[in-house]
Amino acid sequence: MSAQKDKLKAKGLLAEFLRYAGPRGLTAVCWVVGGTVRDMLLGIKKPADIDLACNCDVIKLARGFACECGGTFVMLDEALGMVRVVKGQEHLDLSRLRGEGIEDDLRERDITINAMALTLGPHRREKLIDPLGGQKDLMRGRIRMIAEKNLRDDPLRVLRCYRFMTMPGFRIERKTGRVLKKHAPLLAAQARERITEELKCILLSCSAALVMDRMRRDGVLRYVMPGAGIRGIGALKELDRLSSEFPFARQFGQVAMREAIPMKLAALAWADGRPLGRLALSSAQVRSAAAIPVFARRFLRLYQGKAGREALVRTMRDSGDLAYVYLICACARRNGNRSKGGFFQFAESVLEDYVKTIRPRLGRKLVTGDDLITAFGLKPSPLIGKILGRVEMLWLTGKVKNRREAMEAAGRFLRAVN
Repeated sequence: MSAQKDKLKAKGLLAEFLRYAGPRGLTAVCWVVGGTVRDMLLGIKKPADIDLACNCDVIKLARGFACECGGTFVMLDEALGMVRVVKGQEHLDLSRLRGEGIEDDLRERDITINAMALTLGPHRREKLIDPLGGQKDLMRGRIRMIAEKNLRDDPLRVLRCYRFMTMPGFRIERKTGRVLKKHAPLLAAQARERITEELKCILLSCSAALVMDRMRRDGVLRYVMPGAGIRGIGALKELDRLSSEFPFARQFGQVAMREAIPMKLAALAWADGRPLGRLALSSAQVRSAAAIPVFARRFLRLYQGKAGREALVRTMRDSGDLAYVYLICACARRNGNRSKGGFFQFAESVLEDYVKTIRPRLGRKLVTGDDLITAFGLKPSPLIGKILGRVEMLWLTGKVKNRREAMEAAGRFLRAVN
């Protein structure tokens, strides 16, 4: 433990804080707490995110430290005495001690593995403060509440317990599980923003489907994502499984990462907008999650109906790089069917076609509206858009190969409509 703490002290914003607080005699009334201690014991290094509990005027302390280190002071909650100092990519969260001492503070927290503290001070022996057996629970992978009252006082902690299930090997202790079920209805009254942040942490984990299914079985999911059911969770599970083996995963890795939340929400909600209505999402995320089932069905219809080349090219054009997102979500919804000649192979062929043929041509226009006006004496009108659309489709499907052929095709189209 001491060696781990020394590594943490030796660099980053915490090291600067120690240099500031030490000479002022403040390290004796400050402790590293909560998730920071938990992650240190697990060997997870998060030097950019440090939590401190302080038995002093935290606002004055944080303002002075921010000024000294050139950081930014951020007020999180003045009434509760919660502040933040941000510098570069790091931040130090300071909160006023609850109760008369550090152990009182720890007993007010949610679960035992978050209720440990570490003393500060470079000139004294570091000490782990663990009044509730958090280290033992951490070693056993056990999520255990401190007190039912703590969960009832802040119902979001109910959801947070499930979030900690995303840590490999962790499970909810039986008595705690019964209390979570009991207080799940209180989640319905919690702020959408707080619910959404916890759900995002769950959805972005590798065990999202497992945790969401546990929430469904415990009767918790209905209060945070009403309408999300067992089929959506099955699609979410398939989506996680396919993410590493889907065709062209490496080429579209950035797209998949950017669209991870909309993809997982779409898998859960599909055409039912109710699960999304409970969440505080950006307008872009809402649009993306809503578009996924629409475009996925377009690709499914193309596969089932054996549509012509132009219909497929038009869908790829309208999708752009998001074709990868729509196809993997459609495949997940079909339970990842990989039978010979099935949708999985169709998706692979579509993405290969898009990467090799369509995408290189999308950004290149052979003919512009000005070209048509000059060559054919046209006036600005909807007709020009129709001609350009037709020429673009001929270019994307390979039926014209250069500007000369494109202009000839435009002339033929113009004569046909006149």
